[in-house]
Amino acid sequence: MPPPSGLLYNLGTTLSTISAEASNAIMQTIGIASTITGEYGNPTIILTRPDETTMPFTVDITYSGIYSLLDSP
Repeated sequence: MPPPSGLLYNLGTTLSTISAEASNAIMQTIGIASTITGEYGNPTIILTRPDETTMPFTVDITYSGIYSLLDSP
């Protein structure tokens, strides 16, 4: 029996935040300017290019890995 959807949502949110923070830390460690913001409840990593333009990457709950954990045998 799958866990309640509210629990899955909270776990997915936590996992996506951890993933975004880890990715942001890696980018900053290798010298790429980046920040994290929250848009619509999902963490968004904003990379800043040398020409000062930005590229946003949103880490949605569906990409957090929570559903893969449920499908494993």
